[in-house]
Amino acid sequence: MTEYIEKINFLYCSNNGSPVSSFDFDEFPLPYAFTLQSLFFNLKIEKEYTITTLAYNDRDEAIVRTSNPFTLDPTQLSSDKFTNPEHTQASSLIAIKTPNFTIVGPGTYRIKMILSDSTENELSSQETYASVQGPISDKI
Repeated sequence: MTEYIEKINFLYCSNNGSPVSSFDFDEFPLPYAFTLQSLFFNLKIEKEYTITTLAYNDRDEAIVRTSNPFTLDPTQLSSDKFTNPEHTQASSLIAIKTPNFTIVGPGTYRIKMILSDSTENELSSQETYASVQGPISDKI
């Protein structure tokens, strides 16, 4: 039997909490940070995790990479978030913002989130995409 512990259930770019896949800008270059929404499934309470976020441009070059510690605090969870009777595991919706980076023009970005344990063992990963649209530069 497969045990579904410590997984990323979904990942999407967000605009005021709603999923979006396309962003429209009036001018380039532009400093921007994507807001990501993700649901972590069955994380162990008070265990230390690392969330790594990467963004790739349409040439598959990594342009953003961040790693942040993450721990579920049981005092911040409602009872419906716990996923076992012992209350040692829970699921939680999180929002993460990438650092600002410069968008130089229209294109597609691939965004990957990796959930790792404290020994850097990858537990789960998810990817999503964002399309950047806007006026075409006269420097084509």
